[in-house]
Amino acid sequence: MISFDLLQPLIPAGMDLIILDSVDSTNNYAMNLINKGQTTDTVVIAAEQTAGKGTRRRSFVSQKDKGLYMSIALHTNRCLSELLPPTPAAAVAVKRAFESEFGLQVKIKWVNDILIENRKICGILAESATAANGITAVFVIGIGVNIISGSFPDEIAGKAAALDEFVKVTRAENFAAAIIRQTVKLAKNPDPDSYIREYMNCSSLLGKNISFSTGGKSYSGHAKSITREGHLVVSVGGNDITLFSGDVSVIPN
Repeated sequence: MISFDLLQPLIPAGMDLIILDSVDSTNNYAMNLINKGQTTDTVVIAAEQTAGKGTRRRSFVSQKDKGLYMSIALHTNRCLSELLPPTPAAAVAVKRAFESEFGLQVKIKWVNDILIENRKICGILAESATAANGITAVFVIGIGVNIISGSFPDEIAGKAAALDEFVKVTRAENFAAAIIRQTVKLAKNPDPDSYIREYMNCSSLLGKNISFSTGGKSYSGHAKSITREGHLVVSVGGNDITLFSGDVSVIPN
């Protein structure tokens, strides 16, 4: 369990910190705060999520005291239409935290998974809302990291990894703080060029042949680039297709 007393001095000044024993979803909890008029940047951390949220209505396995499950609510001074998606920024923030705290090199699987040795160790889910003033936007960035190895469900066994498989983990407060600080720094940066190159350099897809589905059809192509908005550009039959979301897989050689 994350210690409030150890973590609170390590996060940016002025941020609220809420630590829960159990919650359905830290993203849901953070969104409820916003809907009730919360106006400060807030971090919500839980020892357990009973209904952890993944992308496309999937669940995110959140076993008690086996992971770092948190959501970061960031208020902006702009309308949502003026902002770029925060997921690439959060992915780079997590990547930097793995490096600085544990010396681990990770890959980013577009758009929101962090991999070690081709196994998912972290997932990211970003959502947005309108602030209490009815004008400016708030991002809620959910980040789930598998910390302690255990019995993953059959459907993800072999595809998931936990931090303690690679390094000894005693306390996670410094790691959590590094993610929070970097996420605040990058997600609020109006110029994504400062981190999108780093995002691309860590991509597990770029330069490889991939398969994907869009518009109800399946395709294969060559992962070519990632735009400054975080969209994936794939070359298919000599034409470029830009993907805004979806499942992609590397085609084995």
